[in-house]
Amino acid sequence: MGRGTMNFDSLEAQRIYSDRSVDENWRVWCRQYLAPANKDVVDIGCGGGIYSRGFIFLGARTVTGVDSSAQYLEEARLASPSETKLSFALGSATASGLPDACANIVFQRAVIHHLTERDRWAGAAELWRLLRPNGVCAVQDRTLEDVESADPVFWIRATLFEEFSQLLEFERARRPTAHGYAGALKERDLLTFAYLRTPKRASAILRSASLRQR
Repeated sequence: MGRGTMNFDSLEAQRIYSDRSVDENWRVWCRQYLAPANKDVVDIGCGGGIYSRGFIFLGARTVTGVDSSAQYLEEARLASPSETKLSFALGSATASGLPDACANIVFQRAVIHHLTERDRWAGAAELWRLLRPNGVCAVQDRTLEDVESADPVFWIRATLFEEFSQLLEFERARRPTAHGYAGALKERDLLTFAYLRTPKRASAILRSASLRQR
């Protein structure tokens, strides 16, 4: 998995993605659109397992978190030592190492901006491979539209981009458009694309989702 210039196994990256819980707004979103209760879930790019644990909280039958960082996987395991429904595996967004059709829900959050253009397409194929018939894939990430949004709820980010234009150029280089990423998903026969914008408060974290049904 191409993660840009950040080393996710470095000392500086320790516990960045493990020492918190999911926001209640995400739980509401997840119940409404994914309904994970009694379903098998794969969390691609799980980091320290924050959202993997969130799915367990919402009643998932099993959750398998996949990440390319051995450090984050160890943190994820340590955070849930007695949770028998939750497991973690070393793998990437393009090659998870999991069997075909193993999940009712495949979830991927804050991953695609770490991928090269080629890996985004390969990653879409991997999402499709993991899904069972009638399964649902959800991809959550900021798109270029989100980055360039003038929504006053995100005025701090907009102000930073106005003051430091190089930051905006950096984001433009790594963030796909919603339409562009939808093309990668549709190429893999994930045909029921929906782009959802949920302009809640900033702590809702993300504002876009791609839902896919195999």
